[in-house]
Amino acid sequence: MPGIRTVLARLPPLLADIIRRLTQGRVSIEVISVIDTLDALEERVHALSPELILIGLDRGEDDAIAVALVAALPGIRVLAISSDAKCISLHQAGRQRRVLVDPSLQDLVAAIRGDLDRIADGI
Repeated sequence: MPGIRTVLARLPPLLADIIRRLTQGRVSIEVISVIDTLDALEERVHALSPELILIGLDRGEDDAIAVALVAALPGIRVLAISSDAKCISLHQAGRQRRVLVDPSLQDLVAAIRGDLDRIADGI
């Protein structure tokens, strides 16, 4: 069964590997591209047609890029991950932004799957 078509954008390799290992056997991710910069990200992602984008945020950076991507590319889910991985914001067209602080493995898997109803409320 094919995995969720995923683009990793500016996600540090160590963090990407940790996410892959933690989610292995729980959710299947097919990494279709690794993008090291945010230059022309919208155009590059549009050509790839992913279902999910995992974006690594720099220290102090907000998730404005995720908001812009979801607005420009309906149907895409974007997880913006803070530099220390203690905060993940989930963006999806037509859904309210969800912020996960110190997310559990179950929250991470649910966010990757797009199963927002399984993410604990009040986070």
